[in-house]
Amino acid sequence: MAREEPEIDVRLQLACTAGGVASDTLRRAVLSLLLQRDGADHWCRIAACSAMHRGDAAAIATEWIESQDMLASPQAQAVMPELFAQIGRGGRPHELTAAVAAIAEMAAAAASDEATLRAAGLLETLTLAVGGTLASGGDAGQLTQRLSRQLAADCLRIATDASRPAAQRAEATRGLALAGLDSATAAAAAKLLRDENAAVAVATIEAVGRLRTPSADALVVDAISKVADAVRPRALAAATATAVRAQLLLAAIADGQPSGGQRRAVDA
Repeated sequence: MAREEPEIDVRLQLACTAGGVASDTLRRAVLSLLLQRDGADHWCRIAACSAMHRGDAAAIATEWIESQDMLASPQAQAVMPELFAQIGRGGRPHELTAAVAAIAEMAAAAASDEATLRAAGLLETLTLAVGGTLASGGDAGQLTQRLSRQLAADCLRIATDASRPAAQRAEATRGLALAGLDSATAAAAAKLLRDENAAVAVATIEAVGRLRTPSADALVVDAISKVADAVRPRALAAATATAVRAQLLLAAIADGQPSGGQRRAVDA
């Protein structure tokens, strides 16, 4: 039925009830087929992912990555982040290690910048889902660190290339901070915050804003006085997202920054 049923409403109902299938093998096969067909549909994707049991997300993600053919499809681009988020939230070490290895395989096989950005996006999704810290020791930790540095460098190269489409540059900013904010990355991010394309600047604010480090806090607060007027509300939202940043912002205001119209925007 998952493979042949022509009516999406019927397939949606199947996705809603697939969690009741006791056999791991059968349930995963049904969910994988449904997501291959309907993963780009919001409700079908939610239903199928909600029906998953422990280990289902990792098994389906591994299957799709090994096939390679699925990864560029609209269905996979919609589904894979949710699968990796589930893996991250589950927090099971062997699944996290396998997920990082799968992303590394994707990155190694990437034949285009689009494929590289997909790998970077999945690593960021996985990192955020586990609370910002993946494996910190042993072979898994070393693989994560190498992969983070590699993908962060690729994203930095793409994001700072003004000749590329703005949408691609904005997507690349997501992976800027995968390896943290070293001096070179922080300097590049500071320039991207002032990029003439608002989408690139906003995406940079969001990427840096997700970090919870002193350098990221300082960069986000400083951006309020540097970014274009159209981007400033997003910078302000990021600068008030945590108590630490709010305190830094109050200190900046006490020192007379931001000023003029920028101060009025902060007051508003």
